[in-house]
This record gives sequence, structure tokens and C-alpha cells, in this order.
Amino acid sequence: MLFDGKQEKDFIKYLHEFVKKQISAGLYKSNILEKLVEMGVEQDEASRLLEEMERSLQVLRKKVILIVEDEKHTRMLLEEILRAWGYQAFSAADGEEGFQAAEKVRPDLIITDVLMPRMQGNELIKKLRGTLWGYDIPIIVLTQRDLMKDYFDTLGVEGFIAKPFQTDDLLGRIKQVFGREPPRRAVGEN
Repeated sequence: MLFDGKQEKDFIKYLHEFVKKQISAGLYKSNILEKLVEMGVEQDEASRLLEEMERSLQVLRKKVILIVEDEKHTRMLLEEILRAWGYQAFSAADGEEGFQAAEKVRPDLIITDVLMPRMQGNELIKKLRGTLWGYDIPIIVLTQRDLMKDYFDTLGVEGFIAKPFQTDDLLGRIKQVFGREPPRRAVGEN
């Protein structure tokens, strides 16, 4: 396809929006490539454009973090901190609720307490590790029992933070898990 400078920019902008909508709608790559080629985009260019858009959408998607904590104040504080740092936060008050929430929202990370009613943190971790959908979810253990670190290391957790925790320590550990820092926003901003 031949365009002048402005037409080309407009068409590329349109293609980006088109691909973004198609990916968001859940269409398969082959279907999107087919549509792009039908629109007159060469196969190689269509493939490159699709890969570029997939990468940018992954960067833009908020990471989902599930907090499993029986202390209401701590749970609410963690939700506020995580949302202020650009994450999507969900919470549960015990391990049983946490397992159900994890199955429903499929979080990118779970932060869990250890000593909780109904199902404790170590039981939650074992139950998650025994599922096809939860065996590889990164988990950070947050607890007052610092002596349990070695035990939780054997369960394959990504981090262990003792209460009371420092916000910077927690966010540093999350950053290590995700490999990049989220854009920071003011606390209370949605």
C-alpha cells in the first residue's frame, strides 16, 4: 500500500486501534493476521504489528494481586498501598476465601498471611500448588513468625516478609517478582 506521510500515520494509528480491539476481544492471532492481510497489510508487517501490540497490551494491563490476610486493618492497608502503586488488588479474610478468590480472579501474585482461621497460609499454598491453574502463581508470605522462613522456602514461595513490614520492602519484593516497577500514583487515586 502506498500512502503520503499523513495518510500513512493515520492508517498506522487505525491499525494499532484495530489490533488492540481484536486482542481485547480475544480473537486468535491467525484471525487478526487474516483480517490485517485482507485490509492490504503485507504478511510480515501484519505479524510485526501484532507482536508489537501484544507486548504493549501486556505492559498496560494492571497486574492483579490477591491479599489473603485475616487482620482487617492490615488487609485494607495493603489494598490501598497496592492500588496506589497501580496494581489491581483483591482480598480475602482467610485461606479458604483466598483459594476461591484465586480460582476466580487468577492473580499474578498472592500475598498471604500464615496464621488464619479456616485454612492457614501453608495449607493455601499447598492447595494452590496442587492445581493446574495455581501451581505457578508467585506467592509472598507475610507473617509475624519470622522463624518459619525456611519452611516456606520449601513450598516454593517467592518472598517472605515479617510483620510489621516496611512498605518499601514489600514493594521491592513485588517489583522483583514482576521484574519492573509500576507507575506510582497518590494513595486514594483510582
